[in-house]
Amino acid sequence: MFTDAQTKNSTDLVIWAKQAYENGWGYVYGTYGNILTEELLHDRASMFGEQVTGFEDFIRENWMRRRTADCVGLIKGYGWYNPDSGEIVVGTNGMADVTANGMFDAATVKGTIDSIPEVPGLAVWQDGHIGIYIGNGEIIEAMGTEQGVVKTTLPSGWTHWLEISYISYPQQEEPTREESQEG
Repeated sequence: MFTDAQTKNSTDLVIWAKQAYENGWGYVYGTYGNILTEELLHDRASMFGEQVTGFEDFIRENWMRRRTADCVGLIKGYGWYNPDSGEIVVGTNGMADVTANGMFDAATVKGTIDSIPEVPGLAVWQDGHIGIYIGNGEIIEAMGTEQGVVKTTLPSGWTHWLEISYISYPQQEEPTREESQEG
């Protein structure tokens, strides 16, 4: 399923995101890829209040017994996924439990959306929201409770791109001396 079970990398993040989209994952605030049960819904409702309770009927009708994630949870779920056990364990594999803005703030490699390199697995960001760039101008994101995990295209309101801390990315090759002199 994944290219390298031992390393959290951009290629496998794209595979994870595509599977979430193709399998019709739902959206529940504060979730990160686990199957939604009544117990988990109650826990998220008690922790996040109106962001969950305001949609409980919709959630029960559409997302119960399915995998759900919020925007940053879609990324964290991949980071916390253990391919050997098939379980998602919060805080494992070096992936911090942060918000979308916290993930953006922690990134050391980032830029404005008009400068996004063609590197599938980068994250795209706007204040309070994050998605996964899968290449060719396409994004997979956990959009909201009523939409679930969807595929969209750039620019769609995104303001920045970033390399996610704890995810390995292919190294961009520096131009050789000859290439840089050809100009």
